[in-house]
Amino acid sequence: MYKNLKISKHRSKIKLGLKSKYKYILFSGSAFPFAETETLNLMINYLDKRNIKNIKIIYRPHPYSMIHHLKTIKETGTINKIIIDPTLKIFKKKMFMQYPYLLNSISALICPSSTLLVEALRYNVPTMCVAYNVEKYKLFNWYYNTKYQPHFNVFRKYRSTLFCWKINKFNNVFEKLIKGMIIKRKNNNNEIFNNIVFNNKIDFSEIVKKNIIRTLKK
Repeated sequence: MYKNLKISKHRSKIKLGLKSKYKYILFSGSAFPFAETETLNLMINYLDKRNIKNIKIIYRPHPYSMIHHLKTIKETGTINKIIIDPTLKIFKKKMFMQYPYLLNSISALICPSSTLLVEALRYNVPTMCVAYNVEKYKLFNWYYNTKYQPHFNVFRKYRSTLFCWKINKFNNVFEKLIKGMIIKRKNNNNEIFNNIVFNNKIDFSEIVKKNIIRTLKK
């Protein structure tokens, strides 16, 4: 679907109700417990302290998150300083349309170790993987998961993604992400993408057709 769907950044932003004068950083949450509220507040504080007005934060909560972060975000008032991913409502019944429009509208992505980092490569979106542990969410070890997962070796090899291993280093890595985001990217990350994802050139409908014929012949 991504391969055949061509949408301009301008058109994507209009569809999602986003303004062209702003750059948007997406923070995408995880199913497993992670310091999502804390990370959002770090992003907000960084931008506020430096009086950066042309960058806005979009938050995409994971649909199957073990922790209801939105409740905390509403209680603390953080929700007033961020944008909840508009694709969740606009494409509520067309989930596969959410990512093409969202990734085409943003200027950078932050998330814990996720397949979304791979999808962002298709759009040459600068990425930052947050892999720190916080005592409050110690059920899952993000540091070890990200450090030793074999497929993350590809990201480290090509240095296509920034990694933040400790929460007290967030501002330093976030600053690098913003600098990389402001510079117009000319990189083509298809080589990295192809090293991670199997690319089947056969049309999906043809695959379904062949499987039906094969089943009927049994």
